[in-house]
Formats: sequence, structure tokens, C-alpha cells
Amino acid sequence: MPEEVKEREIDLSEILKDIEKSEYNDYKQLVYLGKIVDTYEVFGHEFKVHSLNAEEELKLASFLFSYQDTLSYTKAMYIECLSYCIDEVDGKPLAPPPLEVGEYDPVPAKREVIRKWSPLVLAEIYDEVYLDLRLRERAVVDHVKKSQRVGRKSIPSDSHKEEVSS
Repeated sequence: MPEEVKEREIDLSEILKDIEKSEYNDYKQLVYLGKIVDTYEVFGHEFKVHSLNAEEELKLASFLFSYQDTLSYTKAMYIECLSYCIDEVDGKPLAPPPLEVGEYDPVPAKREVIRKWSPLVLAEIYDEVYLDLRLRERAVVDHVKKSQRVGRKSIPSDSHKEEVSS
């Protein structure tokens, strides 16, 4: 019968002992906000951005599905990713909210603004901003996973036992 797995306490100071200050700030944002929020300067403009959450990623994938296997897929991906992650440019909302009060999805309005940008500019902002946010999230997750592996005992599994032939 398998041994009962007990929940163990994780010492936060142990996980974060080797983490750099910038990565620590990313860690705090991921834990408390669920995303990384930052400002990037690209082509002399300041872009206030955030990393995407699971719901935004699902909407992004759903939108891109119609572009699958087309020549426009990459451009559509740049536009859509940036429509979700860019909040402000030079301190102003990328797309101002409507005058009417109520539920509002800013992505279609931001998409219309971003569609007017040069494809080369889109590619550069995507690389400098969106991909960097993804790499920063990955760095935090990898650091936490690595820290949790130290001293961790594996749980025996029948599927991993070697068969001994007699």
C-alpha cells in the first residue's frame, strides 16, 4: 500500500535565498497579482504592459485559431499578443475607454490601434516586450521549482520500478 503523502511547509526564505532583486520583484507580482507588470522603452516610447493570465491566453488562442496555417498567422499573433499585454503608451491608455458605463473589453479597440503600426515595429515590440515578459515568468517558475526540488523525496511508483528477471 502506498505511503500517505503529507503536505509539507515550504520555507519561503529558502526558495528565495539566491534570487536576484529583479527576479524577486517578478516573483512578488506573480504571487500577489498573478502577472508581471512593467514599463519598457521601445523606439523612444514607454509601454506599460503586463504578462498574460490563463483567460487572456485562452482568448488569444481562440482568436488565432482562424489564422492557423495561413501566411498571416505571425502578424495576427503579434497584433493579438500586444493587444492583450499593452496597457498604456507614454502614460496614456492604448485605447481610451468608451463613454458609456458598463462592461468593456478594451482588446478590440487596442487591436484596431495596433493594426495601424508597421509590421517591423510590431515584431520588435513583440520581441522586446512580450517575449521578455514570458522569459521573466519562466525564470521565476524555474527558480521556485529548482528550490523546491532540494531535499525532496520522490514517491515510488510501480511504473518506474525495474523488472528483475530471474
